[in-house]
Amino acid sequence: MFTMPGGEHATTSGGAQVIMPDEEMMSLLRTSLAQENMGGFMDYIELVEEQENGEFGVPDEAEDDEPDKDDGENAEVALRAAPR
Repeated sequence: MFTMPGGEHATTSGGAQVIMPDEEMMSLLRTSLAQENMGGFMDYIELVEEQENGEFGVPDEAEDDEPDKDDGENAEVALRAAPR
C-alpha cells in the first residue's frame, strides 16, 4: 500500500491531531508521477531511509527476490528531480 508522504505532527484549532503532508516529498512524487517514474521515486525513498538508518551499501535481500534490472538508473533520475 502507498500512502501520502507525511511530515510534521500538528494539532488543529479543534484539537484534532493530524500529520501534515511532507511538501518536499509531495513535489518529488508529483514529478515522478508526471514522468511515469514511480520506480525511481521508490528507489529514492529506499535510499533516503537507508541513509537515515545508517545502512549505507547494505543490500536488503529479504525485500527483493529479483535483482533490480535498471542498475540504479531510476534512483539517479529521482535524485536529479529531488528538490534542493
